[in-house]
Formats: sequence, C-alpha cells, structure tokens
Amino acid sequence: GVGWSATQRWLLSLDYRFEGAKIEEVGREPGFLHQGTAQAMFRIDRRTELGVDGRLQRFVLGSQSALAAGPAALLRHRFSRQLTLSMGAGASYYREDLGGPEGWVPRVTGSLDGAIRQVTWGVAAGHDLVGASGFTTALTADFAAATVGWHVLRNVQLRAMGNLFRNGPAPDLRADLSGPGHPTGSLSSQGYGVAAAAEWQ
Repeated sequence: GVGWSATQRWLLSLDYRFEGAKIEEVGREPGFLHQGTAQAMFRIDRRTELGVDGRLQRFVLGSQSALAAGPAALLRHRFSRQLTLSMGAGASYYREDLGGPEGWVPRVTGSLDGAIRQVTWGVAAGHDLVGASGFTTALTADFAAATVGWHVLRNVQLRAMGNLFRNGPAPDLRADLSGPGHPTGSLSSQGYGVAAAAEWQ
C-alpha cells in the first residue's frame, strides 16, 4: 500500500491485497481474493482521527467468481504513545457474477494495540467477508485474535499469535462443501489457530 499526507489534517492511502489457497483434494479448485481499498482519515487533534474507506473485493474459485463493494466509517484514537484503539463499521454488497440471491454483509472490526517496554501486544475482533478459503468463493467470518511480541534484541522480535473463528455462507453462496470430511450442506465451520514467528528488522 501507499499513503501520503494531503494536508496537515488529511491522510490518504491506497492498498491492494492478494490471497490464494488450494485444498489438496480431488476435484478442488484454487481460490483467490483480490482486494483494493481507498482510505481517507481526518486528524481532529493529536490523539483522534475519523475517516472513511471504500473497498472492492473480487472472489474467485475455479470458474466461479463474485464481487463485493462498500464503504465503512473509521475511528482511530491514541490513548497514549503506547496504546491505540482502531474501529471500523460499514457494509459490503455481495453479488455473484452468474446471478442469484445477493445482499449486504455488515463489516465491523475493532482492535487495541499496545506496547510496554520490549513487549508489544494486540487484540482484535470483527465480522467481515473473507475469501481464498479453497472451499467457496467467499465466506462471512466472525473472528477474535491476539498477538504478543517480544523484542529480544533491537532488531530481533519473537511473536506469538492465536485466533478463534466461525465461518458461514455469504448471502448468495450456493457452493457445495461436500467432499471428504465435508458432508453435503455443511456451510459453516469453526475453529482456532496458533502460530509463532521470529522477525528481523
């Protein structure tokens, strides 16, 4: 992504994101997500910013594809140099290219990020459209996540991450999740993930 300060108070940015996934089962097609976002933030004071964004998503699964687009209102508040709250609320209109049912999907996200000496941490939760699952063109997702990082050295950081999720069908999703381990009609799932990483900056 790229960002720049249009004035002392207006901050503008453009971002592109790509994801891909392939389930290693017979008959499964690869899935992809192309996502572009334009954002404008207005600095009210040294601590608080308000803004809006517009997001366009294209979901692809084999020969199937879908589009979703919509706006969101944004808030960013710095309680201190070490603690920042970010929130967003909006909606995306989802439509498959081949027609069928379509509709709005709410988009709500929130995160709190902090730092205490050599330790950084963050928690986040939300509801949004996600793609590149390898099972369907798109899914709705409820999620909660936490991360913690420790600067062992000035340029070396150890990180640990964990998340909980619950996925469901997008408004006009008619894809069949049937297959090994996926009974016909099973259009929702839930689970968790954990990860660890070492970073050099």
